[in-house]
Amino acid sequence: MLSLTSLEALDVSGNNLQMLPREIAALQELKQLKLDSNPFTQLPPLDSLKALEMLSISNDTVLSEIPSLPPSLKHLYAYNANNLRSIPKALRNCEQLKTLIVTNAHIDFAPSWIFELKKLNWLTLDGNRITSIPPVINIPELEYLNLDNNKIDSIPFSLFTLPKLKTLSINNNPVKHIPKAILQAGALKYFNIEKTRIASEEYTGIRIETANKSIIITADDKLKLLAYDRNRPCYSDDDSLLFNYEIFTKTEVPPRFNENTNDKIDFFNRSLLFPYIDSTGYKDQPFSDTVIVKFVVLPYGGITKVTTLVAKLKQTKQEALRLLKLSCTGWKPAVTGSRSVKAWCYTRFIFTQFYSGGIIQKKLSVQVIPQYP
Repeated sequence: MLSLTSLEALDVSGNNLQMLPREIAALQELKQLKLDSNPFTQLPPLDSLKALEMLSISNDTVLSEIPSLPPSLKHLYAYNANNLRSIPKALRNCEQLKTLIVTNAHIDFAPSWIFELKKLNWLTLDGNRITSIPPVINIPELEYLNLDNNKIDSIPFSLFTLPKLKTLSINNNPVKHIPKAILQAGALKYFNIEKTRIASEEYTGIRIETANKSIIITADDKLKLLAYDRNRPCYSDDDSLLFNYEIFTKTEVPPRFNENTNDKIDFFNRSLLFPYIDSTGYKDQPFSDTVIVKFVVLPYGGITKVTTLVAKLKQTKQEALRLLKLSCTGWKPAVTGSRSVKAWCYTRFIFTQFYSGGIIQKKLSVQVIPQYP
């Protein structure tokens, strides 16, 4: 080991090691140290490695504590650190730290000093037992924050004031509310609230209030389908939602309304306000009007650029447009090459009015159709 004092990178991953020799302290030029997939029971102090910038200690099911670390450290990776009990206290003195990833560990407390590391850019604490995060968060360089699969029940408003935060994921946490501070988020592009306890009405309200922002909010299909409000449809005419991406006309999986046909039937019939059709001139003959509409289904859900292609009556056209805009949270995006894409969708609304036993009957049928004409 002593003959390798100029070594800058050392990778001993997957060697079934239980300990590191203390002589590692002699590697004063070492910048990268990878210890992944070893059953380490303990590690020697690493604070003497004055040049160390990256430490990876992932896939260790035994190690319960990471010892002292040098202030030079910039990146710490601890994926699947199954037995780790706490965030290493030594990181508090690592003022240059940019990346901190600790997943699937036994950590139930996130100390406040983590959220004051000025250079931190990427923070992932997925799969722990954390119940709360501090109310004051001051990480000016933070761009990515993943708190998935914890026990956090509230989000501090200060998160949304971070000037560079682009991605925030709180998937599978018992969070009940979204702070109104989200409206002040200047850089946020992606917000994941799947498997939370946020009510559908609140979700719908946030989608409406952020319609003119380029924030992608992902939620459970159930939550999106239940986000039903007759008077406040989740829809925007703002073409800025399209960004500069291509709008597909043909895709491997076309846009569709939820996964369940019954959900579509139930939604549109529950929401239907069948328009008045003057039957004068039709006598006892059935009357129907077909309205065909095209629109863009966005890759994160929601619709825009609604255009009517076919309609006889003004009333049926207006009702079809109202129903379509109201349904926007239920539409699933098209898929091409294993990714969600922006694509055109064509939908046919058939309004039918007929008499049965002298009583007027009204029916609506909704179908997604191939490109028209």
